[in-house]
Amino acid sequence: MPGKPGDPLDHLSREEADLFVRFLVLIRDNYKKADKAAHFLERKAGITNTCSMANLRDVLSHMATLLDPATPPEHRADQLASAEEHLRRAIIEPYEIALAALTEKFGPTYDGYREKLIPIRESTEGFRTSPNRHDIDNRLQEIDELAEKAKHAKGRNKWDAEWELGIISLIDAYRKLAELHAEIEEWIFRLNQHQAAQALNVASASLTTTAQHHTRLHKWGIAWTIAALIVGIAFGFVFARYAPSLSMTQPQPTRPAVHIDAPRGTTKP
Repeated sequence: MPGKPGDPLDHLSREEADLFVRFLVLIRDNYKKADKAAHFLERKAGITNTCSMANLRDVLSHMATLLDPATPPEHRADQLASAEEHLRRAIIEPYEIALAALTEKFGPTYDGYREKLIPIRESTEGFRTSPNRHDIDNRLQEIDELAEKAKHAKGRNKWDAEWELGIISLIDAYRKLAELHAEIEEWIFRLNQHQAAQALNVASASLTTTAQHHTRLHKWGIAWTIAALIVGIAFGFVFARYAPSLSMTQPQPTRPAVHIDAPRGTTKP
């Protein structure tokens, strides 16, 4: 109790000691909420939680200022109010940062969905059940309304049931946007697979046609080669069979008669 010898709080009045107890109750009841928000930001959004660490450091700084004997008594109550503000920020800001990061990521994904999938969803088998632009915009409107509730609750600077509902609204907004983003990404992935399969089929059909054309040319080449061999063999056989007969029936050339005159001075018998 304040006033006891050696008591580190002996410099506090009864009112200031009660203020310190309220400070401890504030941390006891709300630190776990800040820790949960920090875990959400790091695990769900993959963002290092520097904002909560900075705010929780400021909470401890205000506690130290409250307990510092050099702090004027009229300034001690201000430390509790400032610590409460930093603790609220340590709880709500991680959800705000996570939602803002996911919103930035969602934008290009939705642009690609509208450009690639919306124009073909009605005419392409397997894509008629994908969400149309009207459905997506309605879901985005609901998410915007949840985020606006959280923004309004934060702006009140009052820790009450409405403020707590603002935190729940932020968490719901993030969850709904994450689900919508994952759904759109899945449809884009299916479309890319569908287009890749179509391109593969076209390429395969082209290769098959080319192969069939080459096969027909190859078969004709073989046929002509065989035909040429058969004709060559037949011609050779005919030539070998009838060439000698033809040479024997040809008329022999007549040799001219040779007259040998008798030597002069001789008479014929």
